[in-house]
Amino acid sequence: MEYPIEQVTKEKWQKFIVQNILIPSNMSDSKITDGTYPQNNVAHAYKLIDGHYIENDYGEVPTFAASGNSGIWSSVMDLANYEHSIKEGKFLSKKSLKDSRSIFKPKNWKDTIDPKIGYSWFITPNTKSRYKLNMIYHTGEVGGFHSFYFYFPSKDVLFVGLFNKPLKKYAEIINKALDICNDHNWFDK
Repeated sequence: MEYPIEQVTKEKWQKFIVQNILIPSNMSDSKITDGTYPQNNVAHAYKLIDGHYIENDYGEVPTFAASGNSGIWSSVMDLANYEHSIKEGKFLSKKSLKDSRSIFKPKNWKDTIDPKIGYSWFITPNTKSRYKLNMIYHTGEVGGFHSFYFYFPSKDVLFVGLFNKPLKKYAEIINKALDICNDHNWFDK
């Protein structure tokens, strides 16, 4: 299968992402699956099964290292570099950045619920946010991994969590952590 990036660039999408996003963003600890699963310098995920933690990532979950979905490893610091690079325009134009972080509502939208996504980011406008701030975010889980990435652009606050075991009450943990940030006035700066 040839992906759109490959059709345009005539190179593997993994190479394009490394050359055009990871390197310019100083994401030196990030890795992309391109063939075999990287065994070194990446976290492995685990699930609690019968009182024991059992590895539950590549091989145990058939779609784990699917291209572009789950086949990318990063660190909290690399994701902070990524956010900084987005804002600095290192790989997106100002228009693309604005479009990606604005809610996109197709002309033929028929649902009674308004969309909340803009070019893959979920977006909560300040009028619907418990913190009264625009919030740009994404969450994910596969195998034993869980992650979240929340950015509050008006305060330039990034909140990232990467976990290699499933979390009970995942949304509750995120909300409690964000409430702590709010209680300590991190959103007032």
